[in-house]
Amino acid sequence: MPRSSRLVSVWLLLLASACGGEATSPGTPAGEQPTTVRNVPGTYARTITMGGQTREFVVYVGSSVAATTPAPVVFMFHGSGQTGPQFYNISRWVERADQHGLIAVFPSALTYCYKQDRNRDGDMTDAGEIQVETKWTSGEVNTAEAPLCTAAELAALPAAQRTAATHAFQEDVPFIDAIITSLKSTLVIDPKRIYGSGFSNGAQFVVRLASERSTTFAAMHAHGGSPHVASTTTRPMSFEGSLGNADEHLQEAFNVARLPMSEDMLTRYPAVAATYIAPMLTMLRLTPSYTYSEVTINGKKVSQWAFRTSTAGLANSYTFSLVQDNDHSYPNGVLHPIVIAEPLWQFFQTQQLP
Repeated sequence: MPRSSRLVSVWLLLLASACGGEATSPGTPAGEQPTTVRNVPGTYARTITMGGQTREFVVYVGSSVAATTPAPVVFMFHGSGQTGPQFYNISRWVERADQHGLIAVFPSALTYCYKQDRNRDGDMTDAGEIQVETKWTSGEVNTAEAPLCTAAELAALPAAQRTAATHAFQEDVPFIDAIITSLKSTLVIDPKRIYGSGFSNGAQFVVRLASERSTTFAAMHAHGGSPHVASTTTRPMSFEGSLGNADEHLQEAFNVARLPMSEDMLTRYPAVAATYIAPMLTMLRLTPSYTYSEVTINGKKVSQWAFRTSTAGLANSYTFSLVQDNDHSYPNGVLHPIVIAEPLWQFFQTQQLP
């Protein structure tokens, strides 16, 4: 099916789910109970109601997924202000699902009105410091760093934003738990091969999931997002982090337009290592020793620092990759020549829960 047709199908399915409640199992007519759970290739928009709030996610069963053989699952978590259907369309995990026989899941975060001291002047009252957008609960929103808007601030929003943001705060980790429970009851999945990739705020949320659900996810990846929650995991897993060397947030955070694509980047910019690497090493119980390598993918250089020495005596690892000429975007072959989903799948398929 052409990608544009898939996107239309997603929105139509979302509309049907919104009107009709919880979607039925793939291949099961509405109103009937499935007799045998089977994997039926296609796109399925589903909803889960939690705490009175309807949550949405899209499930794509790849065209090569077998009907009764347990399939691996990859979650794709979007960034701030984005949605699951958007990343269904642009992340290229749909194509990987077709090619490699996996199930891809694209959840959507809730919309929040929150504040941030973006100009760092000590208050959050300046123009542009109130944000209204989708946001994963990665450990930032609803804290002193990014408090939720007051009732008066919500009331002052345009009607559409006010409607989207007027709801109780809801932690997202239980939402992902509920999705996995739903997948297990409606599809034939391999519970030892569940993975997650996140972009920006979704990357920050992936770090939280790795911290709190290391016995649920076999391996994780974060692109373009620094951790807010990085406590030690129950199970030291293997994790991949990546960042564009031209990410515009580097200018804001570190006063550098581009990071050098060389091994000495970590010593020249220790704040980058302190932000993106050190918390992950602590969380995954790895030492700072690494091996450095460079690869070229679709004409773009990727510098990689691989940390493989575990203080727990295990075989887990953390690899940090710097992607040449990538700005703050998820590399998908259009926004950047590299389709990051492909090398990620090559990594994921080597990992599974014990």
